[in-house]
Amino acid sequence: MKTLNCLFILAMLVFASCAKYETSDETTDLKKAKVPIPMKAEFCMTPNMDAGFFLIEGLDPANPASYLPREGWISGFATHMGEVIMQESTVTFLTATFVSGTGVVSTSTGKITAANGDYYLFTETTITHPNGTFTGNVWMYGGTGKFLGMTGPVVMTGQKTDQGACWTGVGTMNYE
Repeated sequence: MKTLNCLFILAMLVFASCAKYETSDETTDLKKAKVPIPMKAEFCMTPNMDAGFFLIEGLDPANPASYLPREGWISGFATHMGEVIMQESTVTFLTATFVSGTGVVSTSTGKITAANGDYYLFTETTITHPNGTFTGNVWMYGGTGKFLGMTGPVVMTGQKTDQGACWTGVGTMNYE
């Protein structure tokens, strides 16, 4: 009888270890419910020196600090993304104008690629203040994979660095 009980217990352990358990994916549930999904990002931008620079309108062309890089790579982490793929996460600056009493107002567009290869596109408007800090509004859209159909706003705050810039972003992902 003991042998039979041991075989029964062993068989139950084998079946239990092979069983598949349903896990709840909060992001999937929120997408299905069509409610805004909070997200947070910590990113840094490294300028692509090979792409060149352009003059910030309203500043002295003789001053090297009057130029903005045309392109850069974005690295860092974000919720629902993990570590972004820097080689596939880019920003292209479109315009930059110096506004007296405000700072430099710039616009850019780009792509953020998640660790799994899914990506979303973005546009942003940023104000860089004279002390080197900046604030900006980002609009995410045009995603693939898990970002398909996603849009949403992000507010970012950051600081220029010797190597580029670093910032945090807080926003929501919305699915239709």
